[in-house]
Amino acid sequence: MIEVRHAGIKDAALISALGAKSFIEAFGEQNKKEDIAFYVADKFNLEHIKEEVSDPLANFFLAFYSGKPAGYAKLIHSNLPEQIKGQNAIEMQRIYALKEYYDKKIGKELMLFTLDFAYNKGFDAMWLGVWQLNDRAIEFYKKWGFETIGTRNFMLGNDIKDDYLMIKKI
Repeated sequence: MIEVRHAGIKDAALISALGAKSFIEAFGEQNKKEDIAFYVADKFNLEHIKEEVSDPLANFFLAFYSGKPAGYAKLIHSNLPEQIKGQNAIEMQRIYALKEYYDKKIGKELMLFTLDFAYNKGFDAMWLGVWQLNDRAIEFYKKWGFETIGTRNFMLGNDIKDDYLMIKKI
């Protein structure tokens, strides 16, 4: 019922649409509309997504529920924060599911797929940043064994948000 696959440049429009919709669904009610609109226009426009998908350090994965696009994830081999320096870790930069699929285990399947991918690529840890007020996501990551190791700032439009940095050994 759930299928997860690698995504490529041909999927950029779908990733753009999934990213914008899922981001608004997840964060729209808790933030200023203008900050959400700015972020979505900047980060989920088609040209930006094409650049991200074309980045050789990034890997995108799409999840489908009964053949319908339901979510996606992005892993990237990025600069490591101080708290993680010296580890062979990959960043889970995004993992999103559309709200209508929250109870369908899309996040679980994306997490399984990305952890397997990271392990097979030789990484021994996965790290991420999560907004400190995103209780749903924090609980999800804790269930998967991620531990909080610090904090960082995240710009959402004109608003500085506080993120937890979390890491999981794989």
